[in-house]
Amino acid sequence: MSTFKTREVQAFRLSPGAELVAELTAHCEQHDIHQALILGLGAVREPEIGGYSFVEGVYHRLQLAGDWELLTLNANVSLKEGRPFIHPHVTLGNSAGEVRGGHLFSAEVLVAEIFIHVLEGAPLERVTDAETGLSLWPVE
Repeated sequence: MSTFKTREVQAFRLSPGAELVAELTAHCEQHDIHQALILGLGAVREPEIGGYSFVEGVYHRLQLAGDWELLTLNANVSLKEGRPFIHPHVTLGNSAGEVRGGHLFSAEVLVAEIFIHVLEGAPLERVTDAETGLSLWPVE
């Protein structure tokens, strides 16, 4: 088990038109953030989400058309191959009240208000898990 303390909390808004995951990754690289919790809400366009099939060993991806409310963005930041890696999950809602969610691969930002809880402690480094093939934190 790794133990962390909050170093700081950053609050900011992402630029409209930015790709959400790439922009968060760039922010973490620019600010030397190696481990953090990310929370956010807003709206996105054309999000690609998915879920991992443990039986097949692949992600099933779903491209959603149009604009979606970003009801929740929950992500963690750790290191993968020495660089900040964002692991984002979302809950999205459309104008018909339908809700979708899963791992977020990409989405164009319409509005995104973000909190990053920057953590200090020994870096968490992702490694390839032999059983699943996923890049995960090591098991203690």
